[in-house]
Amino acid sequence: MKSFLAFFIAALKNPLQVSTLFQTGKTAAQILTEAIPDHLNSPVVELGVGTGAITKAVVNKLNQPDMYLGLELNREMMEFAQERFPQLRFVCDSAETFPKYLNGSKASAVVSSLPWSVMPQAVVTGTLESIYDNLEPNGVFATYLTMHVLKTPAGRRFQTAIHEKFESLESKVVLENLPPVKIFIARK
Repeated sequence: MKSFLAFFIAALKNPLQVSTLFQTGKTAAQILTEAIPDHLNSPVVELGVGTGAITKAVVNKLNQPDMYLGLELNREMMEFAQERFPQLRFVCDSAETFPKYLNGSKASAVVSSLPWSVMPQAVVTGTLESIYDNLEPNGVFATYLTMHVLKTPAGRRFQTAIHEKFESLESKVVLENLPPVKIFIARK
């Protein structure tokens, strides 16, 4: 309940940084993290950590906490996640800057709950470039859009951009999430 309230308050304070009033649900978090390879050679990066709804599912996949890097732009939510998961590394910075925290390595997977539909297009493009360029060969990128933004101009632009950037792309609708989401699993 504490994480829900922390997320809800952050969303009310800054709706352009947090595009929904609700955290990612358990089913959506599970689907987003299923694509993470079981045997990791390099870190898993989470973009848009929030209060840790997806982080919990990522932790269940990792054998070593040092294989995790989480970025969150909202300092209050990042601090909440750090208290909740003290064994993990979190950074308060913009998503497209994550490569500078990898110390020259590539990521095995990038999992994201970024609010793609409210981000400036240049930031969306830059973030997708950073993700693609910093994934290992066969690396996985998992993210989603809420269903109500799929047909908006920003939602259509994001879907076009991810299709253009990644050759292998699967999607799945999760209606039981609040709000319902379309999950995208891309492979480099």
